Amino acid sequence: MVLEAQKSAISSATLPQVQVGNLPFRRCWAEINLLAFQSNIAAICHFLPNSVEYCAVVKADAYGHGAGPIAAAAFAGGVQLFAVANPIEARQVLTAAPQARALVFGSLFADELEAFADERMIATVSNEEEAVLLEQLAQRLNRKLALQLKIDTGMGRLGIWHDQALPLYQRLRSSPWLRIEAVYSHLPQADCNLAYTLAQKEQFQSILAELRQWDKGNQRIISHIDNSAGLTTFNTFPNHGIVRVGLLQYGENPMTGTEAPPVAVQPILSWYARVGMVKTLPTGTAISYGGRHTLARQSRVAVLTVGYGDGYGTALSNRAEVLLHGRRCPVLGRVTMDQIMVDVSELSTSPKAGDVATLIGTDGLEQITASELAARSGAIPWEIFCALSPRVKRIYRHD
Repeated sequence: MVLEAQKSAISSATLPQVQVGNLPFRRCWAEINLLAFQSNIAAICHFLPNSVEYCAVVKADAYGHGAGPIAAAAFAGGVQLFAVANPIEARQVLTAAPQARALVFGSLFADELEAFADERMIATVSNEEEAVLLEQLAQRLNRKLALQLKIDTGMGRLGIWHDQALPLYQRLRSSPWLRIEAVYSHLPQADCNLAYTLAQKEQFQSILAELRQWDKGNQRIISHIDNSAGLTTFNTFPNHGIVRVGLLQYGENPMTGTEAPPVAVQPILSWYARVGMVKTLPTGTAISYGGRHTLARQSRVAVLTVGYGDGYGTALSNRAEVLLHGRRCPVLGRVTMDQIMVDVSELSTSPKAGDVATLIGTDGLEQITASELAARSGAIPWEIFCALSPRVKRIYRHD
């Protein structure tokens, strides 16, 4: 589906209705704003030419946001193509969006092959062995199967190495059992290395020209290479038929450092935990396992009901802050499995048991983003989202 139709669909989309649950009984939860998610998709679509198809990357449970509700909301907003890591994820997404299609990024395995009998599921082929596997399935089904060819132009991961791409393309195009829907590559440094990214895009353009020169009957080879960060250089090489958008649609900046994202978006996920208790502790008290923080003064300490069992990693120990009563409060000592301790001495009014602390999100004039937590822990925003454990209830909002 091209973006002109997507933009029209977004304006009249009906959000999926999701049971919210009983919020007061949650100790640690995340709220995902589906309207903000659709707004982000619309903003990205308006940035792109109408001839380009939007592919929503929803692997790893939609980066921890919940693949089912996210896929349903995206489909309601006009998105018809999704990207996932494996067939199990594809089935989850296609259950939520039955008329959509799912591109499986990951390797092909013989014991997972039957999943691709579903015509809504598109395989990625990176080598001859995967081509043979897919042909064998097509022969058993007695019909052609769709695939996308991946070319490695500098990631060093999946994909046929670029100087070996033409023979594999010829092999796939000549097969009576296979149909190439697109050719794609991946940008590993679009967030931080402009020169490398432009050189990689030039390499990809050169390969596409070589494929077109050989394949006289298929001059319209659909291609894609741009991810969220790649949109910063999209207009330099705008002739690709698909873009794959991951982190940006969830409202986080995919760029490293202080560079602004290519499209203005808003965070869609907020993460909260409740205060379990508050107590005053004397100077010299060692906090948490290993005694890695010692109180330099008498302090009020709040115990919050979140820990590494929920995805709040130990790398945030003594480094992160949370928001309480609109103020930043530092994390004290080592993060434990179920709780963290924070210093609330500077708050004008002491919190009490049951008060809500913000781990990611906004409270008053203060905001903590996934990018901030990533920077404080030496991680990346993708990892912060994906680390949210199943114990963190996802609550879907429509406002």
